Amino acid sequence: MMLRHGLAYLAARGLPALLNFAALAIYTRLLAPEQFGIYAMVLAGLGIAHTAFLSWLDLGLLRFLAAYEVRRGTFLGTILIAFLAMLALAGLASLLALWLTSDPLLDRLLPLGFLLFCVEGFAELHLRLANAQLTPAVYGRMAITRALVALAVGSALVVAGAGAEGILLGLAAGAVAAVVAPTRRELGSLWSAWRQVATPVFDPAVLRHLFLYGAPLVVTLGLDVVLAGADRFLLARVIGTDAAGVYAVGYQLTAYTLGTLLVIVNLAGYPLAVKAFETGGLAAAEPYLRQNALLLWGIGLPAACGMGLLAPNITAVVTGSAFAADAALVMPVLVLAALLQRCRTYYFDFAFQLRAKVAWQALISAATVILNIGLNLLLIPRFGILGAAWATVAACGLGLALSIVIGRRVLALPLIWGEALRVCLATTVMLTALWPLRELSGLLALVLQIVLGGLAYAAALWLLDVGGLRAGAGRLLARQPAGHT
Repeated sequence: MMLRHGLAYLAARGLPALLNFAALAIYTRLLAPEQFGIYAMVLAGLGIAHTAFLSWLDLGLLRFLAAYEVRRGTFLGTILIAFLAMLALAGLASLLALWLTSDPLLDRLLPLGFLLFCVEGFAELHLRLANAQLTPAVYGRMAITRALVALAVGSALVVAGAGAEGILLGLAAGAVAAVVAPTRRELGSLWSAWRQVATPVFDPAVLRHLFLYGAPLVVTLGLDVVLAGADRFLLARVIGTDAAGVYAVGYQLTAYTLGTLLVIVNLAGYPLAVKAFETGGLAAAEPYLRQNALLLWGIGLPAACGMGLLAPNITAVVTGSAFAADAALVMPVLVLAALLQRCRTYYFDFAFQLRAKVAWQALISAATVILNIGLNLLLIPRFGILGAAWATVAACGLGLALSIVIGRRVLALPLIWGEALRVCLATTVMLTALWPLRELSGLLALVLQIVLGGLAYAAALWLLDVGGLRAGAGRLLARQPAGHT
């Protein structure tokens, strides 16, 4: 089942990632680094707002929909009412910010930011619902439509001269389109849950359960957003918004590639592991957890190493000339930070989430943010954007180490040392094959590098029989059942 869901989410997140790549290529050629820096900082602010007001509902929906199966109407009704209340509270906070500040840029962007916050929040809630209901086809239709409309509208507005605001309006249009994107049959599957709450039933006990689970995760995610965005704000303050814009390009390239690949693993594996854990404890969830760990490392390590080696050509092909050189400088460091962060959040943090002891995550994230900000203040004045990138690596490394050590005391997740070593050997084979081609440039060269690296890695996986690959392929060809897949 996990393999089937993984392939479905590969399409659901892969095409939007390609569209986001296209958007990055277009926007970095049409916008100056300063304008792109404004857009990047607005996105960082929206991330903080979504985390503070809405993320606890998203996470609670994903974690507890299976547990409240027999009371689904009450559960979703409570979430819907709480969601509307959070929008109202965020609106009051926006009005207060406008009243207290006199910054012309904030006055111009905050109303648009609040609109984007509302529609993006509604779209994210429905994506979580589709994910929790194990309906990847619905999730895919929504995600693809969202990215396609955002690119089309945003590009048209930027060409028309709307600047950073045009991109933000495109994102808002994409979020609206996503909610109405599914076909009639898929729409029935998605909205059947909400039809049960045509007259929403509010249960304070359900809200309390969601809040007690979600509040520490809000702190955790908020700190993670600060970890991801503080460097951009500090770069803008110390060096300028152009530095923040260049750094954001390297960051987004990492997010659209490595981040997309690993979030697919999480989307496929986490709901299945949660459902199995709810019914049979760790023993029932262990097969899914092992597969999740193997896919996470087996995809993440070669992707990160390949991106680091090929960073100059990747940035030259994808981004505009004003961004390429500096983005290539920070990209190898940022992919390392992303790999460390995703290994923590998409696997080792599961120990806290499955045991519902998520306060530990908040403490770990607090430690990473403190280290990150301290190192940014120390390194940015001396090393610029590269200093910010290395500060992020150090903070993410600390977070991963703490999650492993503390998480083992909460819930001993299965470890896959033997398979992880085989993945390391296969990645070494891939890098050896790519090394002679590392200085090639251009789109055709990048395609050749990706294809050759992929073939070398796949051949090494086969020879090393990582994860029982040969036996699994034999069963597939013979059409024999393969157990947990």
